[in-house]
Amino acid sequence: MHIRFKNYPPWKKVLEVASVLKDNGFSAFVVGGCVRDFLLQREPRDFDMVTDASTNSLLKLFPKAISIGLPFGVFILPYKNFSIELSSFRKDGPYADGRRPVEVSAGSITDDAARRDFSINALFYNLHTQEILDFHQGQDDLQNQTIKSVGLATTRFAEDHLRVMRALRFCVELNFSIEEQTKKAILQQAVLLKKISKERLGAELRKMFSANLVKALQLLKEYAVLPVLFTHFRYADIKEKLAQLDTSNYLLKPQAAVKSSLCQEQKKQHKLLKPYFLL
Repeated sequence: MHIRFKNYPPWKKVLEVASVLKDNGFSAFVVGGCVRDFLLQREPRDFDMVTDASTNSLLKLFPKAISIGLPFGVFILPYKNFSIELSSFRKDGPYADGRRPVEVSAGSITDDAARRDFSINALFYNLHTQEILDFHQGQDDLQNQTIKSVGLATTRFAEDHLRVMRALRFCVELNFSIEEQTKKAILQQAVLLKKISKERLGAELRKMFSANLVKALQLLKEYAVLPVLFTHFRYADIKEKLAQLDTSNYLLKPQAAVKSSLCQEQKKQHKLLKPYFLL
């Protein structure tokens, strides 16, 4: 299968980077959201590339690259209005803080696939051979519109707690469902979100709400996340506020309308709200 984005500047740059790697004897893959979005016939927003080239080799081949992950070979290639993330294949060590591994080492492509969050984000497209490599049945899950963790779901969420929010966000954005074991893990580990900074939570929630506010709130309730994010409001309270909103305002500016409604209630009750997505 040949991925092509006609007259799309980011993709042209991806091919240029792949050509440099090929000329020097290295592999070149796009991975994650780019491959997923192509298979879903969506324009990709992220361009992540991986290769078997070492850190030193990448530094020599791309001297203008910005290092964000030494000594593990993670670089940003900046262009006008977009950037490409380029990294060596990696293997994650144990996690200690619910966000990032304590150590990272050079690995194989299978190691790199194993460190991904969900199967639909663990797809690799070989830019030299135009082949898709799928180590975790991600294409089947795309076909079945399913969000499924790579490996053991409880382990994935314990490693990086924000993956709980990412699973729900992908459900909203892609209109997918969540695989049963992944669903059970989210319900068990939703409380871990209390350990995440409001900035990281807010970024995920803004994406969810901009995609589909009502569905986002429904999922947050269904997966026991809402009480973690809203300390003083029940789902019934928020649902009632939504019903009271002016329809046109809700459709055009749903987040602003909800914020206004909740803030009015806050003033009445003289309580401190913690809806992280509003901060």
